[in-house]
Amino acid sequence: MRKEPWWFGPTQSLGLKEKTVVAIGLVSGNLLRGLSRRSGSVLSDSMVFGLMLGVVGLLILYGRQVSEGYVREAPIELSLSALPAYAGLSLSRCLAAMLLSLVFTLIYGSRQVGKPSR
Repeated sequence: MRKEPWWFGPTQSLGLKEKTVVAIGLVSGNLLRGLSRRSGSVLSDSMVFGLMLGVVGLLILYGRQVSEGYVREAPIELSLSALPAYAGLSLSRCLAAMLLSLVFTLIYGSRQVGKPSR
């Protein structure tokens, strides 16, 4: 006879016919059941994977910056030929901010469409 883990517990005392995981603490059982179901969407899996890679990349960059010595002055090239590079970096920051704003707006808006108005 296989011994069950302690968190399964006797389900007969709860009136359940099959073994279920009972959530104890801050997480409800319905939330756990919903998390355990797979949607089968490759797009959502790839988005989560990309987000995880981005977080790991940011942690690596942060670790490199922290491990380097402190530089009191940032080296800035003041020649006229460096101006397009600085303008391109500024433009890329603006576009990244707009893209993040658009993604947030679309996600938040699509979630609000399904909710009934008060």
